[in-house]
Amino acid sequence: MDPITLIAGATALYNGIKSAVDAGHDMMETADKVGNLFSHIAQIVQLTSAPRKKKLFQSQAEFEADAVKLYSIKAKAKQMQLEVKNLFVGQYGPAAWDAIQREVIEMRKDVARQEAVEQQEKEEIQQAMMMTASVIGGVILMAGLLIVIILIATGSAR
Repeated sequence: MDPITLIAGATALYNGIKSAVDAGHDMMETADKVGNLFSHIAQIVQLTSAPRKKKLFQSQAEFEADAVKLYSIKAKAKQMQLEVKNLFVGQYGPAAWDAIQREVIEMRKDVARQEAVEQQEKEEIQQAMMMTASVIGGVILMAGLLIVIILIATGSAR
């Protein structure tokens, strides 16, 4: 995803969180939204912090305009993150914010665990495929050698 799409999604999440807090919803009900917002913000920060290369036909002014746009997107995302924190601390107190942070950390750990399991499964599948290919290759090689030996044996018997 590009930073512009991510900031649009983050803004929608931010507005949802703000309205939920204003309506007095339980903070754990909105923890999922906060986790999603912070995920979007992390992606935005990662994408906007990556070094950019000037494109082949891009002028210096266009390059600088893109850099300013990315900086402003990153700044807006960070501001939303800070405002969400202030909303929760103001409405529910620091303990509620700590609870949300723990929830977000657990969500990230779950995602990381799931990705690790998926990566391990992919590696196991690759190893199984390599083993199968090796066995099939060995069988084909042995069959070829056997055919050559039979041809040589029948040719010398004549």
